[in-house]
Amino acid sequence: MEKTITDLKESLQREGFDRKAILSGEQMRTAQELLDGSDGALDTPPEELRYIEGLLNLPLGHLKQFRIIPAPGYEQCRCGRTPSALDITATAARNHIHGKEMMRDTLIGFANLFEMAQDGRMAECFGCGRPMLSSSYWTSGYMYA
Repeated sequence: MEKTITDLKESLQREGFDRKAILSGEQMRTAQELLDGSDGALDTPPEELRYIEGLLNLPLGHLKQFRIIPAPGYEQCRCGRTPSALDITATAARNHIHGKEMMRDTLIGFANLFEMAQDGRMAECFGCGRPMLSSSYWTSGYMYA
């Protein structure tokens, strides 16, 4: 049983996964529990969850939580905004990094997708557009860590 998210990533890499993997329900719950207890984990506010749902055509109320761990030095934007999953999803949608349909399907959780973070993921602050770096973010069926 993995004790850290790094242990989980190393275990998956030994199994031949190098960038992403589909996890079992039990593995995903374990991964979420590991990150939920991390220092610096932030909840995306409910009004921003609703915005993400509208942006990606998700059913209203589908997202119960979407957490994020900002990278050191990015805990708050210079404009005063606290990073959230909205920065990540809006940046991906606005810059066509991923198609909205693919993001929607991922957040619906058809598969428990685990993407292995390397150096974090850069996004634009939803408030002012400055760069914001996140170490990890996750919701029920998706995790980047």
